[in-house]
Amino acid sequence: MNNRVALILVAFLASGCDRVFGLHGAADGGTDAEPDGPLDPDAGPDGPCSPMTLLGDTFDVNSLPVNWPGSYTGNAADSFSVADGKVHLHVTSDSGYAIMDTPFYYDFRDQLFSMKFTDSGIAVDSVGGEVFRLTLTSAYRSASGINRTIVFLRYGDTIIAQASNDAGSPQTIGQKTYDPNDDAYVRFGVQGDSAVFDTSPNGTDWTNVGSVAYDHMDLVHPTFEVRHVTGDWEVELDEIMGGVPVGTVCDIDSLHDGFDAPVLASTWASSSFSPLSTVDLDNQDVHIHTADATGTFADNYFKAAKPYDLREGEVFFEMAQGVMPDPNKAFQLVIDGFGHNIVMQTVNGDLKIAYTQGAPATSTTLYDQVFDPANKWWKIGHTGNTTAFSIGPNGKDWTRLVTNSTIQAQLAASVYWRVYSASTADDVRIDNVNIAQP
Repeated sequence: MNNRVALILVAFLASGCDRVFGLHGAADGGTDAEPDGPLDPDAGPDGPCSPMTLLGDTFDVNSLPVNWPGSYTGNAADSFSVADGKVHLHVTSDSGYAIMDTPFYYDFRDQLFSMKFTDSGIAVDSVGGEVFRLTLTSAYRSASGINRTIVFLRYGDTIIAQASNDAGSPQTIGQKTYDPNDDAYVRFGVQGDSAVFDTSPNGTDWTNVGSVAYDHMDLVHPTFEVRHVTGDWEVELDEIMGGVPVGTVCDIDSLHDGFDAPVLASTWASSSFSPLSTVDLDNQDVHIHTADATGTFADNYFKAAKPYDLREGEVFFEMAQGVMPDPNKAFQLVIDGFGHNIVMQTVNGDLKIAYTQGAPATSTTLYDQVFDPANKWWKIGHTGNTTAFSIGPNGKDWTRLVTNSTIQAQLAASVYWRVYSASTADDVRIDNVNIAQP
């Protein structure tokens, strides 16, 4: 393995999936069923898979690495931490910020996001008066390309909830002067055909602050932010979503899409470090275009938005068009368990399989051979305590390359495809995610 290839692989395995992904498609598209089917066909009596209630937390233990692995701060002195049964977001200067972020979207239909909320009570800067913001970004995208949001703000002495419309303009759901006793708990979201905002002194007795007509919220990505303050400021959060996690992670076998619909369904996400890199649906393939990155780099992702359970399941797909052989380019299928990652990739004409896990994280290469592009179907499967990696020419006839019994089972993993380039532009096309071939 040459040094450039090694750097690409090691840098990726050491990195987290710490960016907010943009969602594709209309609200009624589906990827957890047939392309034109319902959003969650495997929903049982307890509701859809991967619901927002999975984030229920009392912070008796530090769950940030599991539920919020994308969290970050603006300055070295800023911090987020778990202590005394709370999560603390601490900002030390005007330019600082602390952000709790999750890489996932969760099913939020007919739910209210609830939490216990307190802050340090220091006088707020009259110029930059925003102290705390919780943003719920919906997978729903309007015809004008806008993703709806519902936002809770502590701004000066006011708490306010807003919901954006299809044009991206905020509508006030309700607002009031903040009382740390009466408003110790807040909840907001969409019920029926209204967005609502309530507060409570104890998490049981709720008072409605306001509501507005609002007709949709499906998959939602939550982000907590503390910023724009004078001096030290700390916000404490507790009892998120009632404090107790409820629901099940989507089974990986429920994710399948042949990309035959006219638009990408809303549960697919994409992200890029280059504004010229794109992900779109083209001729019934997902077209991942990575821009010319000569002298720099371009990094493009296509991602299943919700967390998936990889135990006793498999993910496979067709690489309809692969990356050109180049030591400065890579195409990857990634199962990211945040602390234990699996990467199956082509680099410079070779197929490489590696995983990383443990603390401190260590990377292990399982396979490194010349890649025959005729084997355009790739598969990662997990049975018992064995993870198997296979390739094939047609989605029916598989050659098992390697197995491993030490990779941890992926209970709530992020599944995505990545194209990296530090040279010329390139295009990759994928199709038939978990679509069995006759």
